[in-house]
Amino acid sequence: MDGDTNQTRSRTALFRPAVPTLKAFSPGDDFALWAVRVKKSLQNTPPEHLGQYLLPLLDDGATRQFLATGVPILSGPDTIWPALEELFARYDLVQAFLENVLGQRQHLAESVDEYAACLRVLATKAYPRHPKKFVTSTSWGVLRWGSLI
Repeated sequence: MDGDTNQTRSRTALFRPAVPTLKAFSPGDDFALWAVRVKKSLQNTPPEHLGQYLLPLLDDGATRQFLATGVPILSGPDTIWPALEELFARYDLVQAFLENVLGQRQHLAESVDEYAACLRVLATKAYPRHPKKFVTSTSWGVLRWGSLI
């Protein structure tokens, strides 16, 4: 009977899905992408333990910066995530992106939709706090500012 139990265990071990390991975040990495992965991975973690699970996912430099903020490790996600975002999320200067948006010209081989997509990306970088505003194209291929509302 013990032989059957061992055989069953080894079979189930073969079919266990691999849990992806998360790369430690270091300053300069894409914080938004890293945060999405970590939030998905830690979604079932009790809020009071988030800091304990999150700290090993920061490299030494990022950990030092986070600890220097004075945010307690045992804080909840409503305190920890904004602190991390303030430290590591990089939003480029609005003026620089606005210049890029206004200076962007359509290439000869570029369709109106491709050009609008390029402007949409620039606009979302220029205005990350207002994602509802974007560049749309009309039925005549004329670009205009629009919104989702």
